[in-house]
Amino acid sequence: MKLTQHILPVVALIISLASASFSYLQSRTSAAQLRLAEQQVRPHVSYVPTFFRKKGGLYIDMYLQNQSQTPANVLYTDLAAWIGEDFLSPNFHSMSPDIIYQEKGGLSSPPPITGIPLSRIEKDGATLVIATCAVYGSTSASDSRRWIQVGLHKYIPGSSLASRLFMKEEAVSSTEATCLAKAIKDRLNMHTATPPSAAGNPIK
Repeated sequence: MKLTQHILPVVALIISLASASFSYLQSRTSAAQLRLAEQQVRPHVSYVPTFFRKKGGLYIDMYLQNQSQTPANVLYTDLAAWIGEDFLSPNFHSMSPDIIYQEKGGLSSPPPITGIPLSRIEKDGATLVIATCAVYGSTSASDSRRWIQVGLHKYIPGSSLASRLFMKEEAVSSTEATCLAKAIKDRLNMHTATPPSAAGNPIK
């Protein structure tokens, strides 16, 4: 009888510890599954131009789109343009974070191209090239990952859609907050396909 009285509390303690251990392992498994799901489900952002030739000049609409059902927190965008080898100053960037959904993108419009620059495109056959970049992450507080998407686009007279010369997306540091579109064309001319950071250095 006394032996039984001693055994029962020990058994109860073992069961309690086993139950607590199981709950802890189950909790860790659930957390790991959540992290894995976040890694597999992520936003995919693109930043592309669309062209409209009107009486007042060549108008450009910049579309910021998310191809994923996961919302994107777009931290920074930048664009730069060239006519032939001449840079059109200034380049245009946005530093205000935007939450972009799959069915609800963002739209911005830089000043239209008019006068002599437009004449060079339409009469002299000079090529209009636009470089774009966007730095973005997830809206989830537990996901610190960030990505950069860069592109190089060419205007085809008579077409609203740009000809894609180059496009790349890759992961960057969780502290990356800006990008420099003007550096993209130079680096491609140097046969380098690595997206540039704000300082113009390759992102490792």
